[in-house]
Amino acid sequence: MGCSYDSSLSQPALGRDIKLGMLYDVRTSQFFSGVSLWDNSVVTAKAELSEEQVQNADFVLSHSLEEARNNISLDTEGSLNLDLKLCSAVGSAKFLNDRKSTAHEARLDASCTVMRHTRRIPQEVLASMKYSQYLEDGRYTHFVAEVVEGGSATLSFVKACSSADEARRIAGELKVSVVNVPVSGGDKVEFSSKNEALFEDVKISYSGAIAENVSSLEDARRVAGEMPRTLAKQTNALSCTLLPLSILDRKAGRIIRSLDSSLVTKTAAALKDGNMAGLMLRDLISKDLFQSEFPAIGRQISNFRDAFADAQNEFEQEARRLLPELRDGTKDENTNATALRAAVKLFQQHTWTTKRFIDKKSNEANVLETTLASLSAEKFENHLGALKVQSLTGGAAPRLFLSLGGLSIGIEKHPLQDLIESGTEYSNTEKAKDDMDEEWFENDDTKVFVEESFSALCELRKRSPATPPVTF
Repeated sequence: MGCSYDSSLSQPALGRDIKLGMLYDVRTSQFFSGVSLWDNSVVTAKAELSEEQVQNADFVLSHSLEEARNNISLDTEGSLNLDLKLCSAVGSAKFLNDRKSTAHEARLDASCTVMRHTRRIPQEVLASMKYSQYLEDGRYTHFVAEVVEGGSATLSFVKACSSADEARRIAGELKVSVVNVPVSGGDKVEFSSKNEALFEDVKISYSGAIAENVSSLEDARRVAGEMPRTLAKQTNALSCTLLPLSILDRKAGRIIRSLDSSLVTKTAAALKDGNMAGLMLRDLISKDLFQSEFPAIGRQISNFRDAFADAQNEFEQEARRLLPELRDGTKDENTNATALRAAVKLFQQHTWTTKRFIDKKSNEANVLETTLASLSAEKFENHLGALKVQSLTGGAAPRLFLSLGGLSIGIEKHPLQDLIESGTEYSNTEKAKDDMDEEWFENDDTKVFVEESFSALCELRKRSPATPPVTF
């Protein structure tokens, strides 16, 4: 059911250069730079200035991007807009765009904000529009009536971890090492000298309106000490208040629909879950086992990752197309909502399939790594990944090859990839699971055979000391 937006909206600026009078489209979350109902010189000269919100430097520590976004009052819908690139965070807020580089990471963001004042358009200016023709342009729904100005910047500390447990441990150590200490009416961030070694493998970065070269702990100490004083001199937009055009002219009112909060939550959750699956694939393919010793399996994982990335891209494009349509009260709500639900469901199935593939490959990696470790412990030489055609017949040392069958062994396209590339909903995911042939590393008899073969080789080696070393 469509309803006209007749109330104000408050939004964080996300580092964007937002000016009083700037026009905005709530459907696409887009500000239109340089487009206003008034001359900027008039608005700037006559703007009402309120100093009652002036505050000292305030450092806020957050331990995830979700927490950092909540700290600036970015709700689930706004966060989804950011993840789908319907809007962007720049300058002091650019760290909010960060994507994880690995499935498990420890993170800490130290944000400092100094609020200087609030500027608002006075009534007499509101009543004297110079470019009133924009009221008739359907692209615009709101205008910027108020801007809170000041300075903001963030120091980010991120460390890639090998497991969730390690990420939690490192996050706790970062929390202890970077402390927020109030001093003389303001705040400062201090870095514990006891844990300096912790920062050796930590990626340190800076987000601010003024560029700073920050790549080391020493840089971070210097910038953190300067931030309160530097930010106190800035007058950048921190947040803004938007009023509907209908405030100026009732005929300019647009029919805007509020989004179904449950659908927004499901869409955001599907996107987040898919991002994590993509990171898990990246971590899996980076294993030395698949890079050096079994590159054929690595290629299989890489091909699957590409297929899933295409599916994720299609989902994001569909969500970017449908969300503005759903907010537009003149468009068919049922059709667009049904389409978005279908896109979410399909991508959830693709993510489920991807996680199943990851489980399979992780299991395969475990069996292979265990077998290779046992062979290495018995002094077998490892020539995997260095095999040449002539080595089948040449050379003094015979080679032992892993020769196991199965639906997916040695092929570049895993059967589960077909489900991803089908682009259609699976009628029955359990049926899809049952239809998959058991792979070699999932078959207990095959694993027992590998163990028995290993034992037989070891025994053979003990009985034939004159035989050249067996290599694999």
